[in-house]
Amino acid sequence: MKPYRTIRTAALIPLASSFLSMGCSFASQPTGGSEPPASTLPETAANDTKTNAATGIHGTLLYTKTIGPLHAIDFYEFGAGVTAVHESLSIDNGEVPVIRSKVPFPSLADVYMELNPESKGVPTDVLEADRRAALLPQVTESQAVAPVSHVSPVAQEIASGASGTCSGDYYNDNYGASWFLNNFCTQGNFRWCPTNTGWTDSGRFSLNWAQWNQMEGDFNLPGHITGWHYDCIRILGVNTGCYSGGNDFDYDVIPRRIETWTWSNASRVEVHGSSQCGHDHTAFLQSP
Repeated sequence: MKPYRTIRTAALIPLASSFLSMGCSFASQPTGGSEPPASTLPETAANDTKTNAATGIHGTLLYTKTIGPLHAIDFYEFGAGVTAVHESLSIDNGEVPVIRSKVPFPSLADVYMELNPESKGVPTDVLEADRRAALLPQVTESQAVAPVSHVSPVAQEIASGASGTCSGDYYNDNYGASWFLNNFCTQGNFRWCPTNTGWTDSGRFSLNWAQWNQMEGDFNLPGHITGWHYDCIRILGVNTGCYSGGNDFDYDVIPRRIETWTWSNASRVEVHGSSQCGHDHTAFLQSP
């Protein structure tokens, strides 16, 4: 493991930012009483945990639900009690995000019941992950590093699609930037939503609720997203150093797709996003 360092990697491509503020709430739902037998669980429940390294997500898959042909929601655990909800959808198929309306959520079980209101109970894997998450110490530190973004140095003629492999702005809508802001920069007490950038960095954060939304606006080339969490050594109640607890996810963002990661009680998390064509749209939402 290597010590935490707030270094901006020179090889990443650079972006522009904005900060807004607002708030909202999420009503918790009952977990449906006693746990049902496995045969009564929805077909999409992950009754056997597995590592999803093939897709660049290096966590234990607890549950997955298909919303549409190109739209899915997954629950993951990255180490004992380090949980997150992942949602992936396409901008071009008319579907709208689901998790954005669930801010904040007390537990994965609450989200599960919102997604499956007719269910008689919650899968065992989800309940056990919630129990492990409840045992984690509360992190009270504020965000350690402010988010940053950089404008891409990609040549103008390439970024405009005049040459090279980056696409043009086919719909003349700034590569979907306004649509993205109207649909994803809408929740949380604080919002940071740069568009058409080459590189974004959340900085390390520990928050009661946080959500990272990333869209690749180019039609031809993918973007990229990387996230990880840090473990800190405490002696007599004092942090003596923080080290990488593992790479949680590291994969390409398919053109015209949105990747959303949501944490409840986020503990020392950091996310980087990039776009080789300079058309990354990001909405980093927070509730301290």
